[in-house]
Amino acid sequence: MISTFMNRISSLAVAFFFLAGLRVGIADNESMFPPAPEAKPYIDFDGKGFMVNGKRTFIASGSIHYPRVPRELWHDRLLRLKRAGFSTVQTYLFWNLQEPKEGQFDFSGQADFEEYLKEAQEVGLYATVRVGPYVCAEWDSGGYPVWLKFKPDLEVRENNPAYLAAQDAWFAQLLPKVAAHQINKGGNVILVQLENEGAIWGAWTGASSGNPYFDDIRDQAVKDGIEVPSFMSGFHHSSVPWLENPDNTGRQCPWISTEIWAGWYLNYGPSDYGYLRVLRCNDYLLARGAAGLNYYMFLGGTNFDSWNDNENAASYDYSATVGETGDLRPVYYAEKANNLFATSFADILENSTYALPEFADYAKNGMITGARKSPSGTVVFVEGRAGNTDPALIKSVATGADVAIHIPALEACKFVLDYPIVPAAQIKIAQAITNILGIAHNGTTTTLVVFGQPGDTNELTLDIAGTKKTIPLTYSPTVPTETFEKAGGQTLRILSMSRQLSDRTWIVGEPNKESVVVGPEYCGDFSIQDGKPSMTIERPYGHVAPNQVVVYGPAETPAQHLAVVSDVSADTAPAPSLAGWEMSLPAESAPAFGDSSWKTSDDPLPMGADGDNSAFAWYRATVQVAQAGSGTLQFPRATDHIVVFVNGKRVDAKCSTSYPAAHSDQLHDGKLAWTATADFVAGGNSIAVLATHQGRDKGPKNGPIDHYYEKGILDPVSLQLAGQTLPVKGWKMRGGLPDPSSLAYQAMATPASPAFYRTAFTAPRPGVGANPILRFDTSTLSRGTVFLNGHCLGRYPSILKDHGKPLGMYLPECWFAADGKNSLVVFDEEGKSPAQAQLAVETAASREVIAVSKPADSGLAFDLPPYAPVDLRKSGQVNAATDRLITASSSAPNRDVAPITGGDPQGSWQPATQPTDATPAILTLDLQQPRHLLSTEITWLQDASRFPYRIEGSADGQNWRVLVDKWQPQTNPKGGSQISDRFTNGDGVRYLRLTVGKSFVPDGRLGIREWRAWEVYHN
Repeated sequence: MISTFMNRISSLAVAFFFLAGLRVGIADNESMFPPAPEAKPYIDFDGKGFMVNGKRTFIASGSIHYPRVPRELWHDRLLRLKRAGFSTVQTYLFWNLQEPKEGQFDFSGQADFEEYLKEAQEVGLYATVRVGPYVCAEWDSGGYPVWLKFKPDLEVRENNPAYLAAQDAWFAQLLPKVAAHQINKGGNVILVQLENEGAIWGAWTGASSGNPYFDDIRDQAVKDGIEVPSFMSGFHHSSVPWLENPDNTGRQCPWISTEIWAGWYLNYGPSDYGYLRVLRCNDYLLARGAAGLNYYMFLGGTNFDSWNDNENAASYDYSATVGETGDLRPVYYAEKANNLFATSFADILENSTYALPEFADYAKNGMITGARKSPSGTVVFVEGRAGNTDPALIKSVATGADVAIHIPALEACKFVLDYPIVPAAQIKIAQAITNILGIAHNGTTTTLVVFGQPGDTNELTLDIAGTKKTIPLTYSPTVPTETFEKAGGQTLRILSMSRQLSDRTWIVGEPNKESVVVGPEYCGDFSIQDGKPSMTIERPYGHVAPNQVVVYGPAETPAQHLAVVSDVSADTAPAPSLAGWEMSLPAESAPAFGDSSWKTSDDPLPMGADGDNSAFAWYRATVQVAQAGSGTLQFPRATDHIVVFVNGKRVDAKCSTSYPAAHSDQLHDGKLAWTATADFVAGGNSIAVLATHQGRDKGPKNGPIDHYYEKGILDPVSLQLAGQTLPVKGWKMRGGLPDPSSLAYQAMATPASPAFYRTAFTAPRPGVGANPILRFDTSTLSRGTVFLNGHCLGRYPSILKDHGKPLGMYLPECWFAADGKNSLVVFDEEGKSPAQAQLAVETAASREVIAVSKPADSGLAFDLPPYAPVDLRKSGQVNAATDRLITASSSAPNRDVAPITGGDPQGSWQPATQPTDATPAILTLDLQQPRHLLSTEITWLQDASRFPYRIEGSADGQNWRVLVDKWQPQTNPKGGSQISDRFTNGDGVRYLRLTVGKSFVPDGRLGIREWRAWEVYHN
């Protein structure tokens, strides 16, 4: 995931916007190792794009991490990716998951990434594999095995013998397995990322990178059989990656982004700002020549067991396109439309050149944001203007008249010209004045799906063997319109429909056997036997299913209408009730507990020293006391939490400070001190300590890791008693919890110690029919973990909130017992009673799965329920700065300040001279009337952390108040070119003033592409 210096980026970054920049040379992180000769016929690239199996292919990719999804749901989640028009799945490979103990490799169950790749291939997806060894990913230790901490003199990501030996041994196991799934070996792996967000981004062109560590990684990849293209560290990671130069002349490698942050790891649920950003970011990048995009995350999933880092608990929802539980968010449909277009017209987009000057006057009343031209045709991108509901006007190549087409604000219509849609019949799209969803191929039938606003009359002009024919296009809100053109034994079907109906349109089936399905909010598994289609569709709870779906296959077969029978009664069904609770107290605290097999040491060792990867460890020791009395145990350093027992009785352990934040110095350095006062008897006294942690940090970036975010008891322990300090020596430790099913349970009491609690509930394993999503409420508990039928669901309490309430633990429905009798076990570190905890149905994520195969009644009209897709203009915020008056203290030639609020994709501002602290650069923006501002958003030509800046607001232009103050160097600066700054005192602001001082770095060059001011939207 993101680099350490980006850790503090606001989770509230808002929508993306079109910007412009100066033409520059190819950036360092855009080069890629070419394929080996053996792989070149199967996967190759040039400066314009990718070729897969010899065909130009747009890499539409989304991230789903295999260990964050139950293996039983891999097919379901990967199919959701495929149905959204994606061609590729991206995943990390996690070193600590696969080699939990040195030399002991695990490639089974959730760790069987090869089976995951096979499942993706069966669904029809390519794969990009990010092999690390470091992955970040908000994952425990960023993927580093805990046993690395205990190897002497080891430094990660360095030319360090101890580290390279461990890394090379890992790669020797891993990379041959990856190599076996390369596309030239019959698999689906088309790209491999080596390392992640390291000091070197991208490959190098010579024999050596100049860094032996990176050379070793590349050498290992070649040695172990990686033949497809590979690259270092990743490309253009950002919420809004910036494609600086749309002219790809002279490029050697295509422009791709391996991480567009579709949400954020601190958020849960659908995201309006994510919707806006994804939609505009995709159109913007396509318009400037991007050859591949990966959305991180497409589906975040769950951190099972103890694999979360210290900023997350069980849920890694990420406000992603698909929720943790498999629910589709509104952004899903925007991504589907973008992907289907990009993959359908890859012959243009993956082999195109910059053509905006040629089409600068293509539209009236619309913003032309880009044009890409290739031997296979042209795509012109036109965006609707904010605050303008008038249609754009496009001149018809057939009549010369202007054709009106409504383009919603913040969206782009992609106009296609001169594209050979049916080459075998010499049928070409001369001009499409319409939105195009995508193209389906089925034998001799090609189906073009177009959409638009009901009431518009648009047109499609075809060139059929040199003869022009113009087809008028209208858009019914409920029923697609079919038009056929036949030539040369081929059929072109044009399906035109409303924008709303296009969201409910799916291209399914194998290559050249594709069908178009219209009607459902989601189409899952699909098959055809003896010409009869069958499928599963989904209806979210609270929604109404269509009365039928329509399947368009080959033209010689009329559209087939299939009946949909839905049952909404389950939508309001309550969650299953929990049976009475039982409990089991930990035996490890008892003085007589047998610990002879535990790891021994003079002083306590950090967690993980015994090879255990979990978030729990027991420590035991005996201290001899000459005479009885009250004494205090001193733990100078222990993290994150400890529970102390003396002679089998729990005693209160007090921390020296209030519990710190995840990235605090106290946790980083293990500076939490604890004391525990108890009564001691003369002679031997048993001490037992349960140490737990809430997650290991996803760093470090490089260097020693032995003391990096250590966990457990970290310093010698002593006892203060009768004025003496007695060292406590002779410790034993054992990491992990016992198997909950092996414990003896009894009637629940109110313990004052950690405890296991067990209950039962009845719920069948869902299939066709109602699929309620269940969560277990942990809000009345302390800290701990939950087990469902033996599966560890991860850690609580949740960091994430759902509508302001702590998020409960997701109970994966695939892990419900076949007979419906389920066991739920809670381990609570403080022994808080779960008596008040309940199961709850997450209605917004629940859905009905409907099997569809029977023909609909021929007399039954197609009835699509009312459906209102997300209106981007009502997302809660609008840009108050659009086209407002802005002035600057100075401007360089041809770098006027006006375009940076006008949305001009070719504009950017630079000062006449670089600012100093004595003579800063000042920009003043007049919003015309007082506004209730939430944030401002600035995209800088260079990294924003290079400059001191201050943003002030005023009602009258005379009296100013500070809204944002970044004048001093930041300890953890927000990096990147695009920065959102939120504030709480933005009410009544008419004027904004940005003051920028001298750069913190010698090579800082001030420039701004866009300045936005976001205000609360009011209908």
